[in-house]
Amino acid sequence: MFERTGALFIVFVLAGCAASPSPAVLDRFVGCWVNDSGTSHEIWVRHDARQLIGFSVSMKQGQLRAWEHMSLDSSGGSTTFTAHPSGQTRTEFALVDLTDKSVRFENPIHDFPQWIEYRWQESMLLAEIGTLDSDQGTVLLKRRCDDE
Repeated sequence: MFERTGALFIVFVLAGCAASPSPAVLDRFVGCWVNDSGTSHEIWVRHDARQLIGFSVSMKQGQLRAWEHMSLDSSGGSTTFTAHPSGQTRTEFALVDLTDKSVRFENPIHDFPQWIEYRWQESMLLAEIGTLDSDQGTVLLKRRCDDE
């Protein structure tokens, strides 16, 4: 019981550690992003000044392999990234780090991933996921779809 309560306490503390991103920072997500092979697309649209709605699809040999509904919500004073992957339950990640070139979300009680980080480099979006026991994660490099 203590471990579970302690983990939940950590999540709530982390949720208040980083400032909420400005609408300008959220605007960086808006649009269509695709990986180099064209097999994975991530699309973000603005719902309002503090919410974005996202959707991603991954294809393999012309067949849908996976899809995911996502949202970024900073309307309640803290910012949450919510992921709802195909066939799985919805998971929330709290904003823990924010710079002018990156955002990082964590959920230490989730199995995988436990962190999600987005970094902008020129016209590229790097999405990286991993576990808290490792600084290395899986990097998903994407460029704007309209740059094709």
